[in-house]
Amino acid sequence: MPIYFKDKARFITDLIEKTDYTTAARECLILIEGGLRQIVLDTVSKLPDNDPDKQRIRGLEANYAKDGRTPSISKYGLGQSIKFIESVKFFEICKRVSNKEFKDLVNLEKLTQLRNQLFHINGWGTNREATRPEAEQLFSFLNNLAETFDLTGQNPRLVSLKQELSAKKLALKAAIYTKVSKYLKTLETQAIDDEAEETLEIIEEFLTDQRTIEDFSEFWQQFGEEARKMNYPEWRQKLQRGEIVLFLGSDIPDELVPALRKVLNYDDSESFPEICEYAELRDSRLGLARTIKTQVEKLSLVDSFKELYQLLATVPASLIVISVDCNTQLQDIFKEQRKKFVLFSPALEDAHLGKFILEYSDKTGTELVTSEQISDLKLLENGYSLIYKMRGCLSLNDYVPTKDCLILSEQDYFKFSRYLDKLVPDYLACHLHKRSLWFLGHHPYNWQNRLLTQAILDKRQGSLSYCVDNKINSLTQIYWEARGVKNYPLDVAEFMKNLR
Repeated sequence: MPIYFKDKARFITDLIEKTDYTTAARECLILIEGGLRQIVLDTVSKLPDNDPDKQRIRGLEANYAKDGRTPSISKYGLGQSIKFIESVKFFEICKRVSNKEFKDLVNLEKLTQLRNQLFHINGWGTNREATRPEAEQLFSFLNNLAETFDLTGQNPRLVSLKQELSAKKLALKAAIYTKVSKYLKTLETQAIDDEAEETLEIIEEFLTDQRTIEDFSEFWQQFGEEARKMNYPEWRQKLQRGEIVLFLGSDIPDELVPALRKVLNYDDSESFPEICEYAELRDSRLGLARTIKTQVEKLSLVDSFKELYQLLATVPASLIVISVDCNTQLQDIFKEQRKKFVLFSPALEDAHLGKFILEYSDKTGTELVTSEQISDLKLLENGYSLIYKMRGCLSLNDYVPTKDCLILSEQDYFKFSRYLDKLVPDYLACHLHKRSLWFLGHHPYNWQNRLLTQAILDKRQGSLSYCVDNKINSLTQIYWEARGVKNYPLDVAEFMKNLR
C-alpha cells in the first residue's frame, strides 16, 4: 500500500481512538471519493476502444454531459461516481478486466447522504455528528477499497488539474499561476466543499477554453482580495455557540526584554528565552520566576485583548481559549462576569511530565491531574470554559517543584519540544477537531512561537485553521501556508471591534 495512504490511515485511526468520529468520517469520505474516481479511470483506460462495456460507459458519460451534468468521469463527485458505478455494474467490469473482486458491499447511496450531511451547509446547520459505527464502517470500506485496488490516497481530479494547469503556465502571469497552484495544493489535505467545488469548476472552465484568460485572471485577483474580507456575522454566531477555539498570542515577552536586560545587566542578547536562560543559570530557577513576576507587576504588563476578554465573558456557551501569556487578566475578567472556567498548564518538573496543574474558578487551590483525569471530568459538558495557558501562568506557579509550569528559558522550550505529545491533554486535542481554530496576535517569527504553534496544529492535522496577522513577513507567510492556516491580514484591534 502506498506510503501516502498509510499515513492517512494512521491519522484516521488516531482520530477514531480520540473519539473524533466526525473528522475521521470526513477524512474517509474524501479518500473514498477520490479513490472511486481513480478506480473508474484506471479500469476504463485498460478497456479496448471496441469493448462493449467501454462503449456503454462512454455513452453514459456523454448522456450525463448532454443533460448538463459534469462532462467527464474525472470530475465526478461522490454522488455522481456512485450513480455511475451502479448504472454500469462497474465492479463486475473490474473483476473481468483486472481480476480484482470487491466484496465489501455497503449501501452506496448512504455514503452520499452521509457526505452531504457532514460537508454541506444543511448538514452542519443541524450539528450532524458522525457516530463511531459510521466512522468505523467508512474506514473499513476505505481500507478494503485501498487493498483491493492499490489506491494511492490522492485525488485524481486534483492531479489532473495540476498537470493541465502546468501546461498553461506560460499563458498566465506568475502571480496568478502561483496562487492557483497553491490553492490546488491546499485542497489535497482539505475537504472539497461547495465553495471549493465552484472554484474548481472555474479552473476547469479556463483549462477547457470556456473562460478567457482575462476573466480567469480577474477572478483570481478578486479571489485574493476576498480572502481579506471577514464574514463577521457568521463568525460571531459561531463564537456565541462555542464553535471557535481561540489561540491568543502575547507581546509581553518582547516588552519584558529591555527591563530584564537592565535588571540583569545583560546586553548580549535580545532573545527572551536566552535572557531567561542566563538569569536561571545565574540566579536559580526560583530567582528567574521571581524576577519575571516582579517585572510584569512593576510594568503593569497586560495583553491587548481586554475588549475581546470582555466579549468572551458574555458568551453563553462554554469556550476553549489557548493563551501563551502568563498573567491573570483573562481569568480576572471571567470571574468579574461570573463565567465559570478551569485554568490549566502543563507541569514541567520531570517527575510530573504529562500531568497538568489545574485550577477551578469556583474552587480554592490547585490540583495536579493526568490527561486521563481531565477527560473524565467532562469540563465543557459541565459548563466550564477551558483556559489552557501553554507557557504557564503566574497564579498557578507557586515556585515549588511540583507546581512549576512557567516556560521561560531555553531549557524550558527544549523540554517542551522533547515531550510535545504529553503537553496537550487528549480532551483538548479531541475538541480541537470539532471546532474552528483562530490564531490572534500570535506571530511565528521566532522558533519558540513556531514551537508553540506546532504543538496545537499537530493535534488537528488536515483541518483548516485561520489567523489574523497584519505583521506578516516572508517567513511567517510561508509558514502559515505550509501549516494549512489561512491568514487574514487585518489589525487585531479592528478584527475584535468588528466581531462585537
